[in-house]
Amino acid sequence: MLDTPRLILRPYEAEDLSSYLRMTGEPEVFRFLSGKPLTEKEAWSRLLMYVGHWSTFGYGFFAVFEKSTGDYLGETGLARFRRGIGSRFDELDEAGWVFSPRAHGRGIAYEAAQAAHEWYEQRWPRTTFCLIAADNASSFRMAEKLGYKRRDSVQVLDDVTLLEREPSRK
Repeated sequence: MLDTPRLILRPYEAEDLSSYLRMTGEPEVFRFLSGKPLTEKEAWSRLLMYVGHWSTFGYGFFAVFEKSTGDYLGETGLARFRRGIGSRFDELDEAGWVFSPRAHGRGIAYEAAQAAHEWYEQRWPRTTFCLIAADNASSFRMAEKLGYKRRDSVQVLDDVTLLEREPSRK
């Protein structure tokens, strides 16, 4: 579990499904990802993947909660998704962040992602990457604040830009 001034980050649990479903059911949340909200089956599968990732590798995506209210706000972390975009990137961990619109514009996503990156890098100081949809300006700003640099455009689901981050220490 990680604490920041406003947030609590912890690995997902199966009991998080109802909160996760509410967030992933908001059209704004997946606008830049799949373009449509997740079904219950898709949300459940993704949640189980996150739980399994923690169990297998000892790291993964954190569920993010507001400290003052206990409200679930979104997720951030790093994981080995093996998206098939080349052997170099399939062996690297991918950063990501998805937050409910009620967390937007408050610095919540950056606070959480920065904490997750610091925690990860203390344990695994290695290169990471992220994929961002071409028209997702706010995610580009956040990635750049986290130290990611643009590399290539790739075809995964739609056109996305690949950004890479070298660890601050090796």
